[in-house]
Amino acid sequence: MSDNEAAPIQIWILGDNEQDGLSRLWFPIQERISNRRKDRNHKLSSRLVSENTFIAFSKDPIKAIKRRFGKSVTSSGHNQLRLMISYKASRTGDTIYVEPESRYSTQMCSNCGLLSGPTGLSALKVRQWRCDCGSLHDRDINAALNTLHAALGGSVERLIAV
Repeated sequence: MSDNEAAPIQIWILGDNEQDGLSRLWFPIQERISNRRKDRNHKLSSRLVSENTFIAFSKDPIKAIKRRFGKSVTSSGHNQLRLMISYKASRTGDTIYVEPESRYSTQMCSNCGLLSGPTGLSALKVRQWRCDCGSLHDRDINAALNTLHAALGGSVERLIAV
């Protein structure tokens, strides 16, 4: 073979024995990751329920998020954490747990209710924005305030009408 010729591509086809060997290595690792995530969520949900009397968790469309952003978002365990907080809050009776529909929570101004925040997938990297009313918003804090407002009985329609 001369210097100008490309090296032949080697394709490995794993037989059943090799695949079984990889499976025996792969599945325990995935199980350990899953168990650690579950343990973390149990500890976090117990702490949140014991330390708070009111918890508002934004109700996000998990299936749509998974479709758009892939498995990495859903494998982080947000839905599992939500379920754990929900049943632990109802079991204790001391904590009120609410999951409001909070559409446009990152785009809506928490001061005036105007939908003036960045929109679209490219705008997800924008972490701060200024509303037409003059208030400066951090994307996450603004979404948390809007979710809390919706959980306490405020509605998006009422905010927009103001």
